[in-house]
Amino acid sequence: MMIDDRSPARSKRALARTAMIMLSIAVGVPLSVSVPTWGTDKFVKLKATEIRSAFVGMDFTDDVHWALQHFRDGKVKSFHMGSGDSGKWQLEGDVFCVDYIKGQKECHQIWRSGKTYQLRRDDGSVFLEGELVKHQKRG
Repeated sequence: MMIDDRSPARSKRALARTAMIMLSIAVGVPLSVSVPTWGTDKFVKLKATEIRSAFVGMDFTDDVHWALQHFRDGKVKSFHMGSGDSGKWQLEGDVFCVDYIKGQKECHQIWRSGKTYQLRRDDGSVFLEGELVKHQKRG
């Protein structure tokens, strides 16, 4: 019979270290897969001419909860879960702004990746993300 010359405290430390290694492997691998790779944002900020040619005559929508209809004459209609608003849109430099009848003004940068568009705030955070589709009868 072999005698273990390690102390019980040392055995517990070794067991704890092994448990931590196993836990870091179990948790670390999935986390490393889900961590975003910074600098690989494929979205491109649009200029005023690109915004105008993309958005005029189109609906910007998630195709379920909300839609913004942009008309050639500068009018905009918004639909959100059964409620709506209207107003006027305009470009201020490369920034897309909407003055709603209900009194609020919203201005956002427009970013695109493939068919996906984002309205972003000044701090770069995403306000809305959706796609452009031909005008549809809504509300």
